[in-house]
Amino acid sequence: MFDSHDVETNLDIAEAMVAEFEDYLVDDDLYRQLVIRTTAGDRMLKMSAGSLLEVLHDLHHAADTGRLTPEQKNRVRELTDTVEQLTRRYTSVYRQKLVREFKSQIDSWRWFLQDCQDDRSRCRDEYPFEVRIRNRLALLMDELDDDAPADQVSRLRKLDADLREILVPGKFILDPELQERYPKSHYWWLYGRP
Repeated sequence: MFDSHDVETNLDIAEAMVAEFEDYLVDDDLYRQLVIRTTAGDRMLKMSAGSLLEVLHDLHHAADTGRLTPEQKNRVRELTDTVEQLTRRYTSVYRQKLVREFKSQIDSWRWFLQDCQDDRSRCRDEYPFEVRIRNRLALLMDELDDDAPADQVSRLRKLDADLREILVPGKFILDPELQERYPKSHYWWLYGRP
């Protein structure tokens, strides 16, 4: 969804999402369609709590690896501060949205893995794109921490066990520049294909 190479585009996306974040939190919809003007052109994105976590995660990684200018670091810090203030103000609503998205993403991941059983070749081709669902699940679970619903965590563990049965270990499947951000010990699903 985001551009791992274009920090400025990711900053534009994050700023647009943060500008909408309070309205998103008070609205009942889980997803919000946004048209975002970026330095790379207009982008249509589906915003959620998880997608905001993703883009901020990308930006923090860019900061940690020295890819941001001091001005860009300040922008990321301001965005993060705003998100933290809003999530504190709307803690209950924010947590509810995270739980809803966690379930929704588990459903999407389950459907993809079921399709893998029917067509392994197609699964192998689509896996590098679809595995982003599993990455988002990891971010959501980290954010939810103890609030992650036990039944959904159990479903995810079952899906992980199913994936381990068909995953052929191999090289990191995303952009090599991202490998440092996704260590094999935590993101094992990014190191191979079904």
